Amino acid sequence: MSKEYGEVAKFRLGPFQTVYHVLNPDLIKQILVTKQQSFVKFSDFNLLKPLIGEGLLTSEKDFHMRQRRLIQPSFKKTHISQYAKDMMNITLGIISKTMFSMEFKDGYEIVGKPLETALRITVKRMRKIFRMPLWVPTVNIKRRYKGLIK
Repeated sequence: MSKEYGEVAKFRLGPFQTVYHVLNPDLIKQILVTKQQSFVKFSDFNLLKPLIGEGLLTSEKDFHMRQRRLIQPSFKKTHISQYAKDMMNITLGIISKTMFSMEFKDGYEIVGKPLETALRITVKRMRKIFRMPLWVPTVNIKRRYKGLIK
């Protein structure tokens, strides 16, 4: 749609509903943040209220703003990092149990610890401007990969 109509497209969804497809980041920020009071949600969201209640997804205007402010602290960078660690632990637990029939603590020592080390090394290397090839036997590379590479 964006290739044919650009960053903003208007189309009909059924006989009564007009939908705007917005791809411009500045306009999206206006819709969701700066001028969000000027916009209303798709009316079909009201159909969800009996099922999920009056929350962030279904609310409008002032009530929506209160709901949004309540949830906003959960999306701070520090919290997101913790969620990522939690999800990694859950995933590791599932993999340990289903693929290797071992408990989480055993799985962490055998699979998780080396994986965590490899990820830490990879991220550190990604952030560097100049990356020394792994085959160059520097002190750092030897120390970091000790036990991982034979």
